[in-house]
Amino acid sequence: MQADEASALASAASLGDVQVSVAAEVALDYIALRNAQALLAIARENLASQRETLQITQWRLQAGLVTSLDVEQARTSAEQTAALLPALQKTVDQTSHALSVLVGQAPSALSAELGCRQPGAGRARRPGARFSGRDPAPARRCPRRRI
Repeated sequence: MQADEASALASAASLGDVQVSVAAEVALDYIALRNAQALLAIARENLASQRETLQITQWRLQAGLVTSLDVEQARTSAEQTAALLPALQKTVDQTSHALSVLVGQAPSALSAELGCRQPGAGRARRPGARFSGRDPAPARRCPRRRI
């Protein structure tokens, strides 16, 4: 009888260890996902800014204020940033999928919740605007849900 009790206690301890490991992996994947989403948002904002810079540089070339080298440098910067987007999106997709599997959901089940923006994330300011220390337009908050 004591052997059965010891075996049951050992099994319970093993189950507890597995639960802690899964919870830790969920936390790590969640952090990795939010990091990848932030990097993707920053890259998209940078690309938009670089495209604006390219347009301005092209206008300046037409006005004779810059050389074609300046235009090509601006174009190269925008193209390099654009080339990063698919890899960043793939990282977001893979991490989201891994997190969905860990919590026992279909990969698309958590996409709406995991795709929503966090307050202050991925928000560009107007060029030359001063930072006031507050977010002028709060982002839609993600619904709270226990995973």
